[in-house]
Amino acid sequence: MGGEDEANTIAAGVKVWVTDPDEAYVTADVLAVDGDRVKIAVAAGAKPGEREVKPGDLNLVENVDREDMVTLNYLHEPGVLHNLKSRYGLDEIYTYTGNILIAVRFPPRRAPDRPPPTPRTPVSPLFFPVDRSNAFGRGVRKKSPL
Repeated sequence: MGGEDEANTIAAGVKVWVTDPDEAYVTADVLAVDGDRVKIAVAAGAKPGEREVKPGDLNLVENVDREDMVTLNYLHEPGVLHNLKSRYGLDEIYTYTGNILIAVRFPPRRAPDRPPPTPRTPVSPLFFPVDRSNAFGRGVRKKSPL
């Protein structure tokens, strides 16, 4: 059990996600941990450089591309967004989270010439169109009349 706790600990040398006003989240390297303060080095984003933050403001990085996000070691907002962005960059617009199928497709990019994966369970789908102008800002969804 001790090894599992160590793998989920923010410590010097570990890569973490930190909030960024331009990119939502960027990666940073942990330089030092001193009680309730963590010194990090941010290389990109709106505020590059070294700074101190609270450990609760950080999430551990897992650089993987998973078809089913339930298999991610760290299922948190920056990890989910990074996985969706990575898969979208590979033209893998369909991603599962358990039995939920997520399709990320924004115009004017053309969708890949393949059908969506077959459903894992025989249920009728619910469609929620997302207002692209503020989809990630407030997460506002409107239920489709379909």
